[in-house]
Amino acid sequence: MLGNIMNLKKSKFVVLDEILRPMVDGKGETVHFYVDVHALVKSLYTPSSLKIFDSLSDGKDVQDVCSELASELLNIAGHYRRYCATRLGKRTAIYFYYTYDRSKLLTEVHHEYKKKLYEKYKTNINEKYSRMNRILIESLKIAKLVGEYIPNIYFIDSKHLEPNVVPYHFIENMNDEQFFDTDLVISNDELNWQMANHFGVYVLTTKGAYSSIITSDDLIDLFLGKNADAVDHQVSNDFYSYFYALKGHSQYSVKGIPKYGAKRTVELLKEAVHNKIIPNTRIDDFQSLTDTLIEGKLLPREYGNVVNTNFQLLDIPTAYSRISEDEKALILDSQVVDRHDLKERNRLVTFILKIIS
Repeated sequence: MLGNIMNLKKSKFVVLDEILRPMVDGKGETVHFYVDVHALVKSLYTPSSLKIFDSLSDGKDVQDVCSELASELLNIAGHYRRYCATRLGKRTAIYFYYTYDRSKLLTEVHHEYKKKLYEKYKTNINEKYSRMNRILIESLKIAKLVGEYIPNIYFIDSKHLEPNVVPYHFIENMNDEQFFDTDLVISNDELNWQMANHFGVYVLTTKGAYSSIITSDDLIDLFLGKNADAVDHQVSNDFYSYFYALKGHSQYSVKGIPKYGAKRTVELLKEAVHNKIIPNTRIDDFQSLTDTLIEGKLLPREYGNVVNTNFQLLDIPTAYSRISEDEKALILDSQVVDRHDLKERNRLVTFILKIIS
């Protein structure tokens, strides 16, 4: 069962030839993958999957599933590494990122942030997902251990930091030689799609034969959804996270302004740009942007604080700016480990082969 589910996260080579190759050709020598683990395993939390996991007996059955899931995660890395090597002639670096803790810094901004989402992953809080959570935790421990002995494969537990900042951190801190490399975020979470606004970054949504590449040009249409053809937006995709600050994001327990859906939100920014109230580009000073919209009578004053709070939660660069340099080094950089103990690596290879066979 695990194999069938996780295989959907491996876009077929023929699909990647069509959607990824054009983005990579002529670029640098390495493709950097950033894999959103929680989005990857979301389908394991469906009622039918949970029923199967709950039927397992404690002990060997659970241990076998943990080992199998660890193997499937590593196989995903192997799948994309093999594609890049054989079809593109490119090297790869692959980062899996995840956490089980809510962001300490962002819950200080809003205490409800991701509350329901992370209660789902807390074994001692939500009995319904308890067995699956234990399996996932142990699987990631195994995969992380093995990954340290496979060059350029990393499992990054962001701990009390917001996991969405992980790709941003490593992309922002690349050296000059990596400037022309390709960065690919694998996530079906629309908040992670804002990474496509970063130079040289694309997002891959994994849906088997229906996988797709998201570029910055796609963001507003994706935000509008069924209203995409009905709105002549002509507004910069740099406002993507500000759209969500206005509209809210229920999955993250972030409430927007009442009656501000996707269409009304985009039309608000479009009017502000058209009337030259704001420039048609990203404005890092979000509080100034909100004040300007209020002064232009486009945004009710009573919602100013809500929008500013939401932007701090949902805009990745802004969330990242709250993290200290010490935390970036101690929590994120410290987990980029490549071990070179040949004897230990051979032992782990034997261990993995036993899992797969």
